[in-house]
Amino acid sequence: MENRGFDSSSEQVRKLFFPRWDRARRWRFLQVEDLNGAMGRCIRTTKTIMGISGISGNRLMSLLIHETAHAVTEDGHGKR
Repeated sequence: MENRGFDSSSEQVRKLFFPRWDRARRWRFLQVEDLNGAMGRCIRTTKTIMGISGISGNRLMSLLIHETAHAVTEDGHGKR
């Protein structure tokens, strides 16, 4: 699986959008083949942000920003 674009995008998200988040780099970004219909996922227990393969460009950046926002805010979708 080609990770170069994914890795580059995840580094850009860290640097440009969340520069103060995870300075110790405990969280990891992982590209996977399948997430049971989801495009991405944030798993706090393992400090992992996942995105499916095959997404690139602005769509990938948007996905990684969205999933990182879950990690930063510890919030889900919709009202609590």
